[in-house]
Amino acid sequence: MEHVILEEVLKHVIRKHGMDFSRVLGINRLDLLKRLLASPDGVHLDAHNLSISYSLKKVNGLWLTIIMLENEVRTA
Repeated sequence: MEHVILEEVLKHVIRKHGMDFSRVLGINRLDLLKRLLASPDGVHLDAHNLSISYSLKKVNGLWLTIIMLENEVRTA
């Protein structure tokens, strides 16, 4: 599944969660985050709204949750 990852979403995630991503996951660059978000390990649909999905990516033994509206990454 191809995901549209907007630059402003990447910047938001790094700005709001950058310290946690850097400290826990070793992610501190937009290109690393974009690569992780583009290749989820699993995707689940919201039971109440099928246009919302949750992608899961395992990084260093932890699960990163990516929330998407239709095919566009909204936050992680």
